[in-house]
Order: sequence, then C-alpha cells, then structure tokens
Amino acid sequence: MQEWSLNIPPSRQTPGNIRLHLLPPSSLNLTMVSTSVRSAIVVASALAPGSVAQLFTVNCAPLTLHRGDPILFPGVMSPHVHAVVGGTRFALNLTNEQARQAKATTCDKRLDKSNYWQPQLYHQRRDGRFELVEMQGIMAFPAVGDYNTGVCPQSHPVAILSVFFEFFYNTRAVKDFNRWVWAMGDVTGYGLHGDYLNGWADQGRLDRAVETCTGPNGVNDAGCSLNVGPDGPGRSSRQPVEVAPPNEEIGFNGPLHKLPGDNPVTGHPVQG
Repeated sequence: MQEWSLNIPPSRQTPGNIRLHLLPPSSLNLTMVSTSVRSAIVVASALAPGSVAQLFTVNCAPLTLHRGDPILFPGVMSPHVHAVVGGTRFALNLTNEQARQAKATTCDKRLDKSNYWQPQLYHQRRDGRFELVEMQGIMAFPAVGDYNTGVCPQSHPVAILSVFFEFFYNTRAVKDFNRWVWAMGDVTGYGLHGDYLNGWADQGRLDRAVETCTGPNGVNDAGCSLNVGPDGPGRSSRQPVEVAPPNEEIGFNGPLHKLPGDNPVTGHPVQG
C-alpha cells in the first residue's frame, strides 16, 4: 500500500496538532474482509542530519465515536462522525495540556495520552440506510527508513518524524454488502483525512524513546526508555471517556436514514 509524507519546516516548539488530507491510490479496495487505511501525520520533532529512524508501535483500542474535532471545530460539533482512540479526556474542547491530564488511555504506552482520529466508516445498505462498521486502531510511531538518503529536496534538507496510523474495520461482519461510505458522505476515500493531538505526558520521555526504542527490536530493546519505571508499555484496552459525548444518535441503536450531520453521499466508488 502506498504511503504519504509531508515536508514542513522542522520545529521542536510546536505542539504537534496536525491535520493531513490524503489521496488514496485507486487500488484501495474497501470490500476486503479486513480493511486498513494508512494516514501520515507529522509530529513536531526534527531528525538531525544523518539520523536513521526505524519505528516503535503504539497500539490503541477504540475510545469513542462522535462528531468531535477539537482541532478544527473546538467547542462545537464537527460536520461528520470521527472514530477516536487514545486519551480518555477527548472532548469537543481539548488542549494539549488537558490531553496530558487524561486519567487513562486506550493505547498500550501509558504515557501516550494523545488522541488520534479519522472519519468513521459506514455501510450503506440496499435500502439506503447507514450502519456503523466496527473499528479498531493501530499506530506506528515514528516512520521507518533512513532519512538521509537523498529523498529530501535541497530546500528542505532536514526530515521530520512522521506518525503513520492505521485504522482497521471489521468488514467481515457486514452482510449483503452494498457500498462503503465515509462519515462525510464520501464513497471514494479521496476525502479521507486523519488528525493527531499531542498528549504525551512526558515530552522528554518521548524524545528519549525516539532515540532508544527505534532500533531493530523496537520497544523490546533492553535500552528502550519506555521500559523504565511504572509507565512502561502496557496493553491496549477499552476505557470510558471522561467527558460525555454529544447526545446524538450516530448508529449505535440501528441503521440511520441519513448520515449524522446530514451529509449527502457523493462520488462513485473506485474500482480496484
């Protein structure tokens, strides 16, 4: 599957709340039994010239589904439903500091109180109604590869650490398939986007993890700083949200006659 990246000026001062729109390849086929969609999100940390990065993974269970997007629509409902994983403080209003104060996280790295979200996937039935498709999310952080092999243009010589995150949907459970529709009404996937709000509880530990946990053994390396102390790797698990979501029916109680936010269905599915 093709991957995407984004070149921006490096900075260690920005909070790392990033939104990226994606153009998936025409080979993306959402009729598969197990579907994955990969998004590339850039975090606020620069690699020194000559650095070599591998990856460590952050595995997260689902947290909530609702029309929240505290980056683009703080305090009000987003135009469409998002599938959210990560810190339990997620709400319509959320700052980086509030995210770091979350009581728990659905991710297996307990220091990671960040939130990751993308539009929820629906199945539009033959009767025109929409039903939720079960989701679970898996993150990879940072990106794989040698960043000093000439892939960067001279105007942007320092690469940026990337977060590639994948959301997996249980399409096997959908019977009598008709077509997939993203929550914003898109049937092609060309409007797919991902969001990341940085909530790592200890930025210093995160910086050290980038240095010590990205070798061939990842977090299993004896020198990985995430394995030190009480906040080492745990297990991803479902956790209750601390702030109640908006009181809106989004499909938990059965198929809907229209998408939440009243989004019209647009486009034609891409044939893989």
